Amino acid sequence: MKREMKTYLQEAFEAPEPVKKKEFLQMVRTENVSTFDFVKAQIGYIRKRVWVVSVFIFMLVLASADYVGKESIWIVSALVPYIALCAIAEGTRSTAYGMSELEMSTRFSLKSVILARLTAIGCLHALLLGVMIPVAGGTAFLPVIRSGIYVILPYLLTTVLGLLAVRKLYDWESTYVCMGCAVMVSLLSVWTRGFLVWIYEEKYFIWWCALVVYLLVKVIKEYKKIIYQTEDVAWN
Repeated sequence: MKREMKTYLQEAFEAPEPVKKKEFLQMVRTENVSTFDFVKAQIGYIRKRVWVVSVFIFMLVLASADYVGKESIWIVSALVPYIALCAIAEGTRSTAYGMSELEMSTRFSLKSVILARLTAIGCLHALLLGVMIPVAGGTAFLPVIRSGIYVILPYLLTTVLGLLAVRKLYDWESTYVCMGCAVMVSLLSVWTRGFLVWIYEEKYFIWWCALVVYLLVKVIKEYKKIIYQTEDVAWN
């Protein structure tokens, strides 16, 4: 009886054959979009607060460099977690607000959208850090490479912790957890500078480099896991 009922239902609700399907598809014209135009279009969807916070921190560092002198590099390392927070919040906005399924049904894949937005934000952050690190490192009398490692590590650590929170919680509450991670890493930078000064000695610099490489790989893996997890949820 169940099989017969299924057969009757299938026949009753079977969709009719499409009429003039080929003619309709030929009428639909889709313009080719270059990679540059696509990234440029996605920049318009990035929230203004991302640009404002990043530039504000940049201006704050430059303005305070002459006043704090040698401590400027440690101020930068304590502020970069908040710059990383902007990138996390924007890169995972679709997941946090439950819009990933809708964006996956559009013309461009969710992977392409996230990659385009992260590329734009990453270029801005690379430009800002490229200026802040030499300025802060110069006032602290540190080589550019060492200054860069000391600054990039808190940035990557915040990103890894934030991505883990987004992937595990998978809703808008993860935004608050990401904020907590940024504050924690920022305070950790201040605390280590005050109570663990020995870890900044030159003989331990190789360990800093190794940790930066590890965190960089971890960031890439976490972004991939979030994208694959989003696709699995949408498919289910």
